[in-house]
Amino acid sequence: MGHKFIYQKKQNKEEMFDALVKNAIDFLDSSLDDLDKRPKNSIVDFYSSVELFLKARLMREHWTLILSRPELANLDSFQVGDFHSVFLDDAVKRMKNILCEPIPTKAVDAFKALGEHRNQIVHFAHTNYHDIGATKVSVVVEQWCAWHYLHELLVTTWSPVFDDYIEEIQRIHKRMMSQQDCISARFTEIFPDIENRK
Repeated sequence: MGHKFIYQKKQNKEEMFDALVKNAIDFLDSSLDDLDKRPKNSIVDFYSSVELFLKARLMREHWTLILSRPELANLDSFQVGDFHSVFLDDAVKRMKNILCEPIPTKAVDAFKALGEHRNQIVHFAHTNYHDIGATKVSVVVEQWCAWHYLHELLVTTWSPVFDDYIEEIQRIHKRMMSQQDCISARFTEIFPDIENRK
């Protein structure tokens, strides 16, 4: 690979997993911090967190699963963070085909929608995100929808993997739920369920 500008200390797989999860949590906090003044940044950080949690789940199964090209795996390079990691689509496929833990279609759609917003912001400009007030509401709705599914995965489906981080996850959940718009979005999302149960 060419000349390197960043050199990290070598970490074992457990240390890397811990660093990955803590990084995902940091991005969630940053996303919520930016919601009022920089909603575009909030979307970027939130989506980064989603991808990091998916990578962490794959990594817990085996470290090569988070590489974009596992056939080129090199443990020494991996331990210093010198690798290209998997994107959302491939992470979802590996979750289904290798871990036999398919992510629900609605969850994948919510993550992809967030990813499309993120890509518009990072690679060009998002034409819908000029008015900060209106932007915050639409960002919160997008994020809550994604959080609804991510939180469910973290505390239910993947609970054995992320159990050591449950306090931090619940702290984030409380912050998310403090957003009035999030609560409205949650109600809209679960309303069909409520009606079915009736």
